[in-house]
Amino acid sequence: MKKLITLILFLGLSQTAFAGMSISKISTTCTEAQIKSYFSQGLTGLRAMGPGKFMVTLNTDQLSKDDFNKTLRQKGCLEKKTSFKNLEEALKNAEIVTSLDLSRQNLTEVPAGIAKLKNLKTLGLTNNNLSTLPDWVVELKSLENLYLSNNQFTVFPKQVLQLASLKKLEIANNKLTSLPTEIGDLTQLTLLSIGKNQLKNLPDSLYNLTNLEDLKIYGNQISTLSPKLNNLTHLQKFMVGNKFHGGNPIQALPSNLGGLVSLKSIDLPQTQITNLPDSLLALPNLKTIWVPASMPPETLQNLKQKYKAITFLNM
Repeated sequence: MKKLITLILFLGLSQTAFAGMSISKISTTCTEAQIKSYFSQGLTGLRAMGPGKFMVTLNTDQLSKDDFNKTLRQKGCLEKKTSFKNLEEALKNAEIVTSLDLSRQNLTEVPAGIAKLKNLKTLGLTNNNLSTLPDWVVELKSLENLYLSNNQFTVFPKQVLQLASLKKLEIANNKLTSLPTEIGDLTQLTLLSIGKNQLKNLPDSLYNLTNLEDLKIYGNQISTLSPKLNNLTHLQKFMVGNKFHGGNPIQALPSNLGGLVSLKSIDLPQTQITNLPDSLLALPNLKTIWVPASMPPETLQNLKQKYKAITFLNM
């Protein structure tokens, strides 16, 4: 008896198998007519299910699923998978891997095989038990996004400082007590998340990161912010405090914040701030301010009446 395998081609890449049937989610850019023209035998059914989606029936005595997919790849019908959550699978495609997510795998050290992924742009290592990074990390010259939150770092990993292409760095919810001065050399950063650590201050060099668009410092022990904060002209989101994850013992913001012309929102829950500088309230793009509980109700009411273009939240 001839064995039939039915599979579905979807946008995206994943596979599921069960008795008598194999279902694959594969991105296809070819038309129904093109797919039919590539197979003289074995393709016994092809039914469109929507843009880029087909119900395909194969006679596997004549055409295996692997050969079917191989032909489509050779014809350019299938996009190559570049994002992986399994290192072994990623290493089989080392030259094309751009994203690897090894979060929640109870790692105590970074697997050495990652060093072979020379085109890696995004590396996710959150929710593990890492306390150090290996020296070979500096060889990941293409890395743009590095996620290290929810680990066991007590010292900022020096290897990160040599990743000149880095654009997004998340190292929140660790045990950092300080940041190195050299962090100011990561001038391509657009996002920096350092919340929920044990930081007491921020180095002045951090304010050299003028491409920052999103800065999260909530849940630390920072008592003052430098007037150099005004240098961050591209900053759009600034999270000083968070209702659920803690704030900082800051009593006042710097008086001159007129340079933050791109700022859209600032979050101040669980700080000790009682008033806001006029330079902040006059910013042209500011839309939302999460105010702290420490702000007197009459002050908040006056602000709401005076600055109607800004939404003040105090939930």
